[in-house]
Amino acid sequence: MTTTTCFYNSRQITLFYSLWPLLTSSYRNRFRYTTDLDWVLSRDKNKRIVLVGAFLYVLQQKGEEFVLDCLRTIRAKYDYVALWDDNAGSGIDFGMALPFVDVYFKKHLLKDRTTYTRPVLGTKPYGATVFGEYYYQNHMKPDPRVGGIVQVQNPADLNKLRPIWNLGWGSYPMFGSRQAELFAGLSGIHPMLSTLTQRHPLKFRTRATLKEPFCSFRYTRGKYDPTIRFQRDMMTEVLENAGYRGFERIGRAECYAELDRSVSSFSPFGWGEVCFRDFESILYQNVLVKPSCDHFETFPNVYYANETYLPVRWDASDLVDTVERSIQDTALRTRIVTNAWGVYRDSFAEMPRRVQEFAQEVLG
Repeated sequence: MTTTTCFYNSRQITLFYSLWPLLTSSYRNRFRYTTDLDWVLSRDKNKRIVLVGAFLYVLQQKGEEFVLDCLRTIRAKYDYVALWDDNAGSGIDFGMALPFVDVYFKKHLLKDRTTYTRPVLGTKPYGATVFGEYYYQNHMKPDPRVGGIVQVQNPADLNKLRPIWNLGWGSYPMFGSRQAELFAGLSGIHPMLSTLTQRHPLKFRTRATLKEPFCSFRYTRGKYDPTIRFQRDMMTEVLENAGYRGFERIGRAECYAELDRSVSSFSPFGWGEVCFRDFESILYQNVLVKPSCDHFETFPNVYYANETYLPVRWDASDLVDTVERSIQDTALRTRIVTNAWGVYRDSFAEMPRRVQEFAQEVLG
């Protein structure tokens, strides 16, 4: 049986969301999993490799030249090289790898691929986003940390970009983040250990006995790059000025209990556009209120404006009105919740085909 090397980073995103559909599929044993760079560079006998997770960011701590040397060695050694960039945003965060790979997988991509070939205003390494650029150009004061970043140097490399599943195909922790981090560390031994702590999203869904007329606002604010953080700060200020409360951080169980009671929830962009909260909102039968997602493509695609979520203009001019509609309009709420759940549920019927297409591509 032929196998392909899977060189992965043992972080929670990679193990519990990106790799999870593969690790629970019939193709899981067709890969040789490793976190050992030296083994990859000098002792691996496979001729095909998939580089999964943000390992390039880890390697960059040793310097970009070290990363480029590793990529040159990998390109010369393997007949087929795929990179799976599972970072949060729709940006191409590891564009320096494109000349060395055959395929570049990304969980959501800009519809206008040519954007990647022009300078996008942001900060390195992950701050180059089209929404961050919008805020910098239209609302922010000049910041010396912000500059133009070209993510794809050679337009021909755009043909290497491939969509792959997003966070909605992941799993949901049965334990808190500290326990999950422990299992993520253990999963450096073998990624299958990550499946012991997780449960399928469809088993995670609850049926609220009583919904209360309020919108849930729970999201972090301070840890982001300036162009990315601005959106959350601006929209929070708009909501607070309108009299909304409940933005402070709370525990996982308390947050899920609040989602179970609320009728809607607000999910701004974070490091990227697609967030955990988007799918948690659907699972808890909330109307998802979110900045407009018309600029990217992804799967599962639960972002059909006014059908599966309520979009908000990026300037927040309709934010308060949209939140109020999500609370007050019962007919609208019922339609949005029903549609969103149907689209999300039906996406799981496509899971075997999507995983099969990926596996056949990288296994050759």
